[in-house]
Amino acid sequence: MRSWPIWRSPVTLTPTPCRSKSLLVDRGTYCYLTDPVARRYFRSTIAHNTLEIGGEDQATYGGSFLWLDAPDAEAVMLDGLDEGPVARWQARHDGYADSAGEPTHERTVTLDRAARRIDIVDRVTGQGSFDVRLAYHLGPAVEARADGDGFALAWQADGRRYTGRLTLPSALGWQVHRGGTDPMLGWYSKAFHEKEPSTSILGVGRLAAGEVLTARLQVDPA
Repeated sequence: MRSWPIWRSPVTLTPTPCRSKSLLVDRGTYCYLTDPVARRYFRSTIAHNTLEIGGEDQATYGGSFLWLDAPDAEAVMLDGLDEGPVARWQARHDGYADSAGEPTHERTVTLDRAARRIDIVDRVTGQGSFDVRLAYHLGPAVEARADGDGFALAWQADGRRYTGRLTLPSALGWQVHRGGTDPMLGWYSKAFHEKEPSTSILGVGRLAAGEVLTARLQVDPA
């Protein structure tokens, strides 16, 4: 199955709405021609809630309106998406198959509706080990505070304060970016030619083939 590159890949997780606010967001488009640096960032793999391998995009950049190729993507399993207490889906893509070690990225997402919890499991198959960055982009209204092996989250909606937690895999070193310009990281665009700072959490490290990275997004009871 052919997929649109990067932002429409089934291994990209976005958005995740909760109480009229999006916790994990798509960064948006922002512009087409007026700011080449911003255009490149907002289209990039690292600007999405997914895994980047080897410092490269999932598809080959060919200009502001062009990708030179498109990875093959496959939905491996879909279960409970429309009803039931638990929804689960698994997908993979071969956007990095021409890189050393021929890596394939696989992601499994489990939504437990009753527990108000999403588990996100990433795995790279191939040969050897790989430099990776794993990105989670929060909505601009979401506050994030480092707390042990993750981040405590808080946001306002409908006149009330809500809280949650993003637990992250310890195999990566985690960095927080908000409104950065060198490099450009931590921005959100809700409309054309509009952008505002928002929190991006990036995990950086080296991942062996077959190793699993597990994150959990937990929303507390209201």
